[in-house]
Amino acid sequence: MNKEEMIKVLKNNFFIDGDGHTIFSPDHFIKNGFSSEFVDINTVVHTSGEEPKEKILVNGEVADVLEGIYNLDMLYAIAQLIEADRTIAFSKMGRGYQARALVAAIEDVVQPLEKEEEQVDEQRT
Repeated sequence: MNKEEMIKVLKNNFFIDGDGHTIFSPDHFIKNGFSSEFVDINTVVHTSGEEPKEKILVNGEVADVLEGIYNLDMLYAIAQLIEADRTIAFSKMGRGYQARALVAAIEDVVQPLEKEEEQVDEQRT
Protein backbone atom coordinates (compact mmCIF):
# COMPACT_ATOMS: atom_id res chain seq x y z
CA MET A 1 0.00 0.00 0.00
CA ASN A 2 1.47 3.35 -0.99
CA LYS A 3 0.90 6.86 0.31
CA GLU A 4 -1.78 7.78 -2.25
CA GLU A 5 -3.72 4.56 -1.71
CA MET A 6 -3.68 5.06 2.07
CA ILE A 7 -4.85 8.67 1.79
CA LYS A 8 -7.70 7.53 -0.45
CA VAL A 9 -8.75 4.90 2.10
CA LEU A 10 -8.59 7.44 4.92
CA LYS A 11 -10.60 10.01 2.97
CA ASN A 12 -13.27 7.63 1.72
CA ASN A 13 -14.31 5.23 4.39
CA PHE A 14 -12.24 5.05 7.50
CA PHE A 15 -12.70 6.66 10.88
CA ILE A 16 -9.38 7.20 12.61
CA ASP A 17 -9.74 6.46 16.30
CA GLY A 18 -7.56 8.40 18.74
CA ASP A 19 -7.47 5.40 21.09
CA GLY A 20 -4.02 4.28 22.15
CA HIS A 21 -5.13 1.15 23.99
CA THR A 22 -7.35 -1.04 21.80
CA ILE A 23 -6.17 -4.11 19.92
CA PHE A 24 -8.25 -4.41 16.74
CA SER A 25 -8.72 -7.54 14.68
CA PRO A 26 -6.99 -7.52 11.30
CA ASP A 27 -10.44 -7.80 9.68
CA HIS A 28 -11.37 -4.39 11.09
CA PHE A 29 -8.79 -2.75 8.85
CA ILE A 30 -9.24 -5.03 5.83
CA LYS A 31 -13.01 -4.34 5.80
CA ASN A 32 -12.21 -0.63 5.74
CA GLY A 33 -10.01 -0.81 2.64
CA PHE A 34 -6.52 -1.41 3.98
CA SER A 35 -4.42 -3.78 1.91
CA SER A 36 -3.92 -7.23 3.40
CA GLU A 37 -0.14 -6.78 3.07
CA PHE A 38 -0.20 -3.59 5.17
CA VAL A 39 -2.45 -5.26 7.74
CA ASP A 40 -0.29 -8.41 7.88
CA ILE A 41 2.87 -6.38 8.48
CA ASN A 42 1.24 -4.69 11.47
CA THR A 43 -0.49 -7.76 12.95
CA VAL A 44 1.10 -9.14 16.11
CA VAL A 45 0.32 -11.90 18.60
CA HIS A 46 -0.21 -10.15 21.94
CA THR A 47 0.02 -11.96 25.27
CA SER A 48 -1.49 -11.09 28.63
CA GLY A 49 0.90 -10.38 31.47
CA GLU A 50 0.62 -11.05 35.19
CA GLU A 51 -0.33 -7.53 36.34
CA PRO A 52 -3.92 -6.27 36.01
CA LYS A 53 -2.92 -3.54 33.52
CA GLU A 54 -1.18 -6.17 31.41
CA LYS A 55 -4.30 -8.30 30.95
CA ILE A 56 -5.96 -8.46 27.54
CA LEU A 57 -9.74 -8.46 27.80
CA VAL A 58 -12.01 -9.83 25.10
CA ASN A 59 -15.71 -9.36 25.81
CA GLY A 60 -14.88 -8.87 29.50
CA GLU A 61 -12.87 -12.09 29.78
CA VAL A 62 -9.09 -12.35 30.09
CA ALA A 63 -7.45 -13.74 26.94
CA ASP A 64 -4.02 -15.33 27.26
CA VAL A 65 -3.16 -14.45 23.66
CA LEU A 66 -4.78 -12.32 20.99
CA GLU A 67 -3.73 -11.80 17.39
CA GLY A 68 -4.44 -8.27 16.31
CA ILE A 69 -3.19 -4.75 15.72
CA TYR A 70 -2.54 -2.40 18.59
CA ASN A 71 -4.21 0.82 17.47
CA LEU A 72 -1.30 3.03 18.54
CA ASP A 73 1.10 0.96 16.42
CA MET A 74 -1.27 1.25 13.45
CA LEU A 75 -1.51 5.02 13.86
CA TYR A 76 2.30 5.27 13.84
CA ALA A 77 2.44 3.04 10.74
CA ILE A 78 -0.19 5.12 8.92
CA ALA A 79 1.53 8.37 9.87
CA GLN A 80 4.88 7.08 8.65
CA LEU A 81 3.44 5.84 5.35
CA ILE A 82 1.70 9.13 4.52
CA GLU A 83 4.64 11.19 5.82
CA ALA A 84 2.65 12.89 8.58
CA ASP A 85 4.65 14.83 11.15
CA ARG A 86 5.05 12.53 14.17
CA THR A 87 7.16 14.96 16.21
CA ILE A 88 4.42 15.92 18.66
CA ALA A 89 3.37 12.30 19.15
CA PHE A 90 6.96 11.30 19.94
CA SER A 91 7.04 13.93 22.69
CA LYS A 92 3.94 12.61 24.47
CA MET A 93 4.14 10.19 27.40
CA GLY A 94 0.72 8.50 27.47
CA ARG A 95 -0.67 6.20 24.81
CA GLY A 96 -3.86 8.24 24.50
CA TYR A 97 -1.95 11.51 24.11
CA GLN A 98 0.25 9.94 21.45
CA ALA A 99 -2.76 8.52 19.61
CA ARG A 100 -4.60 11.86 19.57
CA ALA A 101 -1.45 13.66 18.36
CA LEU A 102 -1.07 11.10 15.56
CA VAL A 103 -4.71 11.48 14.52
CA ALA A 104 -4.22 15.26 14.28
CA ALA A 105 -1.05 14.81 12.21
CA ILE A 106 -2.77 12.30 9.91
CA GLU A 107 -5.74 14.62 9.46
CA ASP A 108 -3.35 17.45 8.53
CA VAL A 109 -2.15 15.33 5.60
CA VAL A 110 -5.47 13.78 4.61
CA GLN A 111 -7.67 16.87 4.94
CA PRO A 112 -5.41 19.89 4.47
CA LEU A 113 -7.81 21.78 2.21
CA GLU A 114 -10.73 21.37 4.59
CA LYS A 115 -8.66 22.75 7.49
CA GLU A 116 -7.48 25.69 5.39
CA GLU A 117 -11.06 26.47 4.36
CA GLU A 118 -12.18 26.39 8.01
CA GLN A 119 -9.40 28.82 8.94
CA VAL A 120 -10.37 31.19 6.12
CA ASP A 121 -14.02 31.05 7.22
CA GLU A 122 -13.02 31.82 10.82
CA GLN A 123 -10.94 34.82 9.68
CA ARG A 124 -13.90 36.21 7.73
CA THR A 125 -16.16 36.23 10.78
